[in-house]
Formats: sequence, structure tokens, C-alpha cells
Amino acid sequence: GEAMMEKGLVKKKAKAKKGAKKGKDAPVSAAEKERLAAEAIDEIREFLEEVGEQKPGQPPYVPGEWGQRFKKALGPYKQFIREHPDKFTLVEEKGEDFILRIAGQGGKALLPRSLPWRKGLHRAWTSYCQAVPRAERDFSEFLAALPKSAASAAAADVAAATYQPPSSDSEREPSPPPPTRGKGKGKGKGKGQRFGQVSLDDLDDFGGEDEDEAPRRGKKKRWRD
Repeated sequence: GEAMMEKGLVKKKAKAKKGAKKGKDAPVSAAEKERLAAEAIDEIREFLEEVGEQKPGQPPYVPGEWGQRFKKALGPYKQFIREHPDKFTLVEEKGEDFILRIAGQGGKALLPRSLPWRKGLHRAWTSYCQAVPRAERDFSEFLAALPKSAASAAAADVAAATYQPPSSDSEREPSPPPPTRGKGKGKGKGKGQRFGQVSLDDLDDFGGEDEDEAPRRGKKKRWRD
């Protein structure tokens, strides 16, 4: 009798465990997803409105127990934020970090702290400036070398930035910045100019020079014993 009771108890536990697993794997209804999404959005907005704009380097806010409360219905947190651009702005940072803001707040979108593609862009623009005379440069032509998807997306945004050649001889090229000086008294001619004949002004829109592409030229200092 005891053996039969024990066997029945084991079967009952197995059945209950199977039912719980089945309920856990059951799909979430559309109405439940909508309810959970609204709840998550309200929590995130309430926190951001109370604390204010997240600063670079600070961890983003994540509602408590996201994995247990929301993940099954709404997916990973970062993915959920991306799916609601009308509610939130997500700015990628280094690695998996990101800055989270309420959509429409905080002015212009923040740039990531790390731009791994920046040096490559500098090199490409420098090569273009070396190959094309200044009066013939056209920024839209430079962008045309990008893949079609990138070029078409950027065309409208950079239309105003297209280079316009001087309308008369009186409009001269701006002079390059004064040469940089070391600790010594020597004033090496042209030490501040880099990239051959390319003006540093050509690189203003891209954040400056590329140290790796064109090392600084100058006389070697002789150290006395």
C-alpha cells in the first residue's frame, strides 16, 4: 500500500511539473504584450523624468526584474527600446553601453565616445583631397563612393555641406594654423602643416588630422650629455 501511494505521489509531482513547464512556454497573448509594454514604458519614463538625462559613462536604467517580468513577452531590454523610437532615444556607446533618453529631449543626438571607423574616414577624405583639386571637390561625389544604402541615406543630410568653390579670385583659401612649437627655440618652417598640400581646413568636418597617416616632420633635436 505504501509503495502504491509513493508511486502515485511521484506521478502527481511529475504531472504538476509538466503543467507548469507547459504554462511557462505558452505564448503570450497580444493583449498581454500590450499591457506589459505600456507598464514598462511608464516605469522607464517615470524614472527618466525624475532623475533627468543620463550622463555618458553612467549605466542605463533597467526596470527591476526585467527578465522575469517582461522579457518573455517583450524580448531583451535593448531591443524593446529600439522598437519604440517614438518613446525613447537610444545612443550607442562603447561595447554594450548606451545612453537612454525620452524621445525629443536632450537636443541633438549624442555621439558615441568611441568611433572605430573615424580613422578610416579620415584616410578616405585625405586621399580624395590629394587626388582632386580644391575647386573641383564635391562632397556629394565623395559620398557616391559609399554603398548605395549609406549614400542615399546621407545625401539629404549633407546637401547643405556640399563644397562651394570661391566665386572670385578675391576669396582666398584660409591660411593654415600657425606651426606647433616644441620646448626649444627653433621655429621649423611648416611644422604645423600635414598631409602634403592638403589644408587642415579640409578636415574640419571630420574631427581633425590622422596621426597615423602623416607623422609630424621636423628637425631632430640633439641632446647634450
